[in-house]
Amino acid sequence: MKERTQSFEVKPEHSAKYVGSGTLDVLSTPMLTAFMEETAAKSVEGDLPEGHTSVGTYLEINHLKASAIGSLIDITATTNELSERKATFSVTAQQNGVIIGTAEHTRAVIQIDRFMKNMLK
Repeated sequence: MKERTQSFEVKPEHSAKYVGSGTLDVLSTPMLTAFMEETAAKSVEGDLPEGHTSVGTYLEINHLKASAIGSLIDITATTNELSERKATFSVTAQQNGVIIGTAEHTRAVIQIDRFMKNMLK
């Protein structure tokens, strides 16, 4: 299994108050989700054929602990499966070695030109 870890600093624009998902100046679940998706996507981008990328199709997340503005969050995406059509991941978020979130994530592997021609407008 392949792993990728990325670190993110929690900035004011990542807060629940800023993104509208709550009223507190803490890491928002939507931003934790974005950090997790970014880490997973980057972990497989070099393994995909030319002209292909991956797009998120499923994410089940548990946001377990609050993180203050200025905190450093480490996101690790472990690739469970990578095929011609999809990639699946287990994702963990930690702050100072404490797990603050977990997720199961699926990404579809798509041919970029075909995907862009078929999207809804």
